[in-house]
Formats: sequence, C-alpha cells, structure tokens
Amino acid sequence: MAVENDAVAPLRSPGFQVLPGDTAALPSVTVSAPPRVAQVKRFALLTKELDHDDDEVTATMKIRRGTIYEKYSDLIESLYRDAGAA
Repeated sequence: MAVENDAVAPLRSPGFQVLPGDTAALPSVTVSAPPRVAQVKRFALLTKELDHDDDEVTATMKIRRGTIYEKYSDLIESLYRDAGAA
C-alpha cells in the first residue's frame, strides 16, 4: 500500500506536467520501516480499563504515568526482563 505524501499530492492533479529534464523539482519520497529500536516488541493487556476513580487517568482522560508505573511496575518490568531473554 503506497503512502500518500502531502508534498506529492499536488503532483497527481490532472493539469500537472513534468517537462523532460525537470525531475530535480520533484520531491524525494521514501517510506521505510522505523528503526528496530523504535518498534514495539512486547506488550501486555491489562485486565481492566484505566479509570478516573482509581486515579489512573485525569478528568480529561490523560494517563497518569506515575500512578500507572506504581500500580503496574511488576508487569512493566517483566516485559523488559523477558525481552532480554528472547
């Protein structure tokens, strides 16, 4: 599946023409996978939804990272510990 780049979209209009030898004006578009470091390798699903009443999210549903880390630190650490063994 091709990714449409905003810089390339106008080039697809019916009235656009590329003159011979004028390819330097075209943008260079490359789509590649993220580096291995940035890829998700392991994940875990929680047994419940994050809840405002449990102080896991704010009133506007933003995740409280500190609270999440405190409550689920064993699970989070196990993801990293198990990843090193694989």
